[in-house]
Amino acid sequence: MQQPFLHVHMDFPLLFPSLFVSLERLKDDPYEAGWVLGCINDMAGCFIRAYVRTPPGSDVNNYLSTARAFAQSYLRAFNSSDLDIGQLLDVVQMVHTSHTQTGTYQPSPVAVDDQLIQEDMIMELDDRFAELLDEAVVKYMYDGETDRIEFVDLAWGWNDAQEIDDEDISTHLRVQYIPDETPTEYIPCGPKIPLHDFSAPYTSATLPDATSSICCESFEADDSRPIVLARCVSSHIFHGECLGWWVNESAMANANTCPIDRAVLCVGRGRVHPTT
Repeated sequence: MQQPFLHVHMDFPLLFPSLFVSLERLKDDPYEAGWVLGCINDMAGCFIRAYVRTPPGSDVNNYLSTARAFAQSYLRAFNSSDLDIGQLLDVVQMVHTSHTQTGTYQPSPVAVDDQLIQEDMIMELDDRFAELLDEAVVKYMYDGETDRIEFVDLAWGWNDAQEIDDEDISTHLRVQYIPDETPTEYIPCGPKIPLHDFSAPYTSATLPDATSSICCESFEADDSRPIVLARCVSSHIFHGECLGWWVNESAMANANTCPIDRAVLCVGRGRVHPTT
């Protein structure tokens, strides 16, 4: 049976002051604060993996150096370079140490039998770090009153930082962009193909007990759309309007084929990209 985590008091504002300096500036902007916490959680996860996956006898710093380089790049990308990575690493090390002193999971070389053990340990450490950070941030920003917290959930960032509407998203500094109005679809060109070139009239007095495979609607007596048979071997049944749209308006590369069996029905229309 696994032992509980060693309860080590972690004074986050003391151990990680650069985070709380950032949060102090963002007390009135929980959405942006959520971004910062998302960065912290992601970076902590990288350090946790480095600790857990370092084989016994190996220098953990060799693994941490890669994680630190990633973290520094990550912070630059999110314009949060005022956060001190060394302070975060100290906190992660304390969480890891408290676990390895009391838990049943111990770091071990990567092997088939150990992979699940390592993943379980990583998950536990991730959860423990998130729990400690959650408690510290709630206490610091809201005096521990969880009913006042403006974050939906501190695990983390974009989706969970704050309930926002579409206007907030489109104007937020993180996502401002110039829309690319370049069309991506082709458009048909050239003369339209006459209906009789790719279909024949449906002449039976009994309505087909089926649906048109393009619009997925049944054939009804009060429907003004003509019923046609595609000029394929199976003579698939469609509303003439639907099949006409498929052949003449869809601009698909296979628009001149039957939508069901892809048999060629007629010579296809041309198609061009609007920018050409």
